[in-house]
Amino acid sequence: MGKKCSGGKSWSEIGNSLISLAVYSILFWGRLILIWRSDPEYVAKHGERYAGSLLNGNRVSHAVKLMAGITSTPDLFLTLTFDATRWRDIDAKRFDTARVRFDKFMRFVETQCPNCWFVWSIEVSDIGALHYHLVGSLGDGHGLSKAKSFAGRWLYLTGSKNPGMFDAKAADMSVLGYLFQPQKNQFKLNTRRFPRKRLFGIRGKKNITFGKISKVRKITAEERTEIIELIAREMYAERDTAGLWEYAQREVTPFAFCTEEVVGMVKKLVKELVQKRKK
Repeated sequence: MGKKCSGGKSWSEIGNSLISLAVYSILFWGRLILIWRSDPEYVAKHGERYAGSLLNGNRVSHAVKLMAGITSTPDLFLTLTFDATRWRDIDAKRFDTARVRFDKFMRFVETQCPNCWFVWSIEVSDIGALHYHLVGSLGDGHGLSKAKSFAGRWLYLTGSKNPGMFDAKAADMSVLGYLFQPQKNQFKLNTRRFPRKRLFGIRGKKNITFGKISKVRKITAEERTEIIELIAREMYAERDTAGLWEYAQREVTPFAFCTEEVVGMVKKLVKELVQKRKK
């Protein structure tokens, strides 16, 4: 307690800057830890939109929370790129055409591996290169070699002869968070010229196991600070915490893609805090 974050304040000082009478709630869903302000007066003041944003929010926020709830273990990370020599000047029409080609490719994969599942995101690089990232599994024991066998299909559908347009790597649970890293925000911003287009999605949802949403627990502002201290210590110890300090000021604070160990530690702490309060 009292450890300074890179924002120059201790986590306790951050907690003390919050309204001491505020009531918060916390729930767990897979690798998501969601904390939000929930005293009745505050919720009533901010209306249904605030309450509805907790497990939904904007399309990016909703995608992050949904995907952080996945407990199935991915073993593949695919990058499908549209060859810039053939896919120049991506406008809304070309964007839609690219999505059709992607869907055709995925239907082919699903025919070959009916128990597969993938989380996908689409990005446009600064030079205009359109590409999909996919994290998931082919299921039924199929692995990297099977995935690499689909390269020819992708090149055929996109009209490319460049084998670098298809990349497959082995992966683990940590790769899900890669799709939403802050440093990739610019690639997401590059898609803003395609409003109302889906940027994230799930294929083979029936093959995915999601964690159960836990019981909601009420916590005080001080307890919230202690929980965030733990998350900061375990997940941000080697990183600049200035961004986390700013993030912690929000009244709805989702911590997505936490490790199983961190989720377990926070659950244990919440249980201890609740029991201590009852004494």
